[in-house]
Amino acid sequence: MNEGSREELNWDYEDCNFRTNSCFAELIEYFRGEIDRINKSYEAGVCEVMIQVIMKSPIVRVDSELDSTTGGRNIILSGRDGNNYSAHKAIVAVPLAVLKSGIIEFSGIYSLPDDKIRAIEKINMFSGMKAHVLLRKGVDINDSLLLDRTDLFFCPGEIFSQVWLQRNDATCFVTGFVVAEDRERLLSLIHEGGKDARYFFMSQLHRMFRDKEGNILFRETEPTCAAFDLYDWSDDIFVGGIYSSPSLGAGWRQLNSKETCRHDLKAPLHSTIYFAGEHTNTKVCATVQSALDSGVIAAKDVLQSFSKDSNLMTR
Repeated sequence: MNEGSREELNWDYEDCNFRTNSCFAELIEYFRGEIDRINKSYEAGVCEVMIQVIMKSPIVRVDSELDSTTGGRNIILSGRDGNNYSAHKAIVAVPLAVLKSGIIEFSGIYSLPDDKIRAIEKINMFSGMKAHVLLRKGVDINDSLLLDRTDLFFCPGEIFSQVWLQRNDATCFVTGFVVAEDRERLLSLIHEGGKDARYFFMSQLHRMFRDKEGNILFRETEPTCAAFDLYDWSDDIFVGGIYSSPSLGAGWRQLNSKETCRHDLKAPLHSTIYFAGEHTNTKVCATVQSALDSGVIAAKDVLQSFSKDSNLMTR
């Protein structure tokens, strides 16, 4: 009940999920631009911070070592490529499925406590896929108020259980979600029947998109599209699934406490290792904005921890 009502009680993103004008690549480009701006300020002597982005070195181990200068301990992050990185603070922002898989080993003083292990186990993150199809108005489909005025369809019993729409004057961009058992069902149908994912998605849309008189909105008997793509999050070892969801048993730990498994998942280790991601958001999960908010919260917590650490502040 607690997990199920959490989003309803805490939702403050107005009427809909965060959506950009084109795609979420806008966010990547924005932050790349911010990094470039900060680094140029550093080169000009205006800023004391430079940001280095290291690619293709996924972290597989988190440990620590003694700092001979301060007598404290530094974080040691070991990459899959054999490189090690030393840090005073770190934010772990990998998806929940990566934590569930054990790909990253937390060792020594950073061994995960029982509460965090329990939270990782209790909070759900299902397998899933996302299909995209681009439909051209007047070519693939007829104009329709159904398509022009509806953003989301829930489709119980169908393989693509949610269908989202975005449109402009010329096209309609349709996204279908395949989650948990339906992913296995789709893979089985593809393997057994020789049909691809495009066939099954287009067939579902063909059944769905009809006007009040029952006329099919697709112009051709065999539905056509301008483009199709399918992405299987579960096949990506750096993602492992879709996103977390309200989970049975992950709510309040005690009747007199408002702390939940998500609080345990978010909790830092020794005020040096912090956790972010939509699964650590104690208000709302499963959305891009909840992931962004969790990152802002983790960054603020790191800054506050620096101000309390006199050794680091003087270095």
